[in-house]
Amino acid sequence: MATKLSQEVIMHYSKALEFLYQLRVRGSKVGLDRVQRFAIAAGSPQKSLRFIHVAGTNGKGSVCAYLEKYYCAEGLKVGLFTSPHLSRFRERIRVGGKPISRKSLIQQVQDLQKLLQGVAADHYPSFFEFLTVMALRHFATMHCELVVWETGLGGRLDATNIVQPLCSVITHIGMDHQEWLGSSLTSIASEKAGIIKAHTPVVLGALEPQAEAIMVHQCKVMDSPCYKATEASLPPTVKPGLAGPHQRLNANIAAQVAQVLKHLLPYQSDRLHQAIESTQLAGRFEKRIWCGREVVLDVAHNSDALQALACTLKQTSPWRKGHLHLVFGSLSDKDWQEGLRHLAPVCSHIWLVRAQSDRAVAPGVMATFVESLRIKDLSVRSCCSESLEQTMQALGKQEACPTVITGSFYLVGAARAFMDPEGDSGLEVALNEWGAQLSSRSEKYPIHSLQSSLTPE
Repeated sequence: MATKLSQEVIMHYSKALEFLYQLRVRGSKVGLDRVQRFAIAAGSPQKSLRFIHVAGTNGKGSVCAYLEKYYCAEGLKVGLFTSPHLSRFRERIRVGGKPISRKSLIQQVQDLQKLLQGVAADHYPSFFEFLTVMALRHFATMHCELVVWETGLGGRLDATNIVQPLCSVITHIGMDHQEWLGSSLTSIASEKAGIIKAHTPVVLGALEPQAEAIMVHQCKVMDSPCYKATEASLPPTVKPGLAGPHQRLNANIAAQVAQVLKHLLPYQSDRLHQAIESTQLAGRFEKRIWCGREVVLDVAHNSDALQALACTLKQTSPWRKGHLHLVFGSLSDKDWQEGLRHLAPVCSHIWLVRAQSDRAVAPGVMATFVESLRIKDLSVRSCCSESLEQTMQALGKQEACPTVITGSFYLVGAARAFMDPEGDSGLEVALNEWGAQLSSRSEKYPIHSLQSSLTPE
């Protein structure tokens, strides 16, 4: 009987993912009207929850991890909402450090599907809007005492911006997602400043002067106290569990948030410091042993993040010794050229591969760029098959040198799945896709076909 139940769960879980994928292929939508209406139809679960809302171009995932670790250590039931996922879709919604169960995800999708009966497909919430409400509903069902709430893209019009947080956090502003957020640092900063709420404290990371000026101005407009994380936020003896000089800043941000909220939430400095030192996060300078070599997996995927990774490699043994293999793949809408400009001088061999995305850059295009840099004694290997699996197999036959795999969530997620063959299906990887590239698939997956598919037979 248990085996039969397990098979039923697996079947319905697969159908739930397929339904979510059907929402995904219709691309993203701008605006808060749909998600607000959908949340109201779901009972406005956000009204029973407390949030720390975190936005930023880089660093927000790490800051969220530090905060989750700390408040769990304080004994709170903590929900965590992040995106994208690396290997398993369920990673995006966590309570107490554990991903949402398959059964709970199935139930949430079933319940929320019922709210869409009779709604025209054109008026459906987008994938991320549906996911946002699903996360809110799950956290409310689990009676979470605090939710660490990461934005998806931007801030002002991001679906996550329907909540009223205890604190808003801006970690970093850089050039990314320009097609959505604008082509200048000030326009991107203005979008991310949209999460600042009236009379609600704001914590800022180290921002460029023009970006910081926008945040400070918005805080004044909203009459919101503004705090800047500094080196004084943490004692110098505290060593963040996540590697790299940039993680010191992320840890300072998390510590500043905890101090700002100590009149609302538990606060013990010693416990905070211990939590920061013990924090680990998949895909952030994640160390593995594979085929007798040390491997680092890092989801750095824009210029600033890749520059920070290069800096970390230079300062961290054994990667600083120079005999380093780099496996790199990126998306065409990222500044992959600047990223490779930072990383290539640190490496002895570069393996270029197509990331698992319709938006991926062809290995040959990246190889041409790297060769144009004319770096002495650098070997560039373009995987002609454009297959990560074949690249990894070929790499495994080489001398066991330190290796870094980076450039994209998609690539790192696929590499982790290759190293852990029992990982989840390709459909879970596909749920990270977005944009116009998916629109052409929508006719193949008419959304109405699964509206009631999760009802048990």
